[in-house]
Amino acid sequence: MTFGDFALRRIIRLYPLATLSVLLGMLKTLGCYLQGRIDGLVNLWAIVVASLFLFPTFWDEELWPFNLALWSILFEVVASLLFARVAIHLDMRWVALKVYDEPVRRALGPYAAARAARGAVGTSG
Repeated sequence: MTFGDFALRRIIRLYPLATLSVLLGMLKTLGCYLQGRIDGLVNLWAIVVASLFLFPTFWDEELWPFNLALWSILFEVVASLLFARVAIHLDMRWVALKVYDEPVRRALGPYAAARAARGAVGTSG
């Protein structure tokens, strides 16, 4: 899988719900404005566009005013794209050995050493 394919799959997976949450937050803000519970709609469209691209709004009181959990989605996208960019250059067998084999060896180290001392590991016959 290429980096572009991975990025496209990640966007298809994450953006529909993020977009829906931003649009629902915008509708809630419009409803509060129409009911007179908030004074004005300062930079509403700028906040919508920034939120749709997962950018924080530094000019507002909150970084993501329509959906506070968008920071999590932003960091998930950034981390997964950085990993994908690095992972295409790694031998995945090496990664699997480091991720899975090393902890198992450490956990079974004393047991495996005792069995090897008795000649039970790696002997045939």
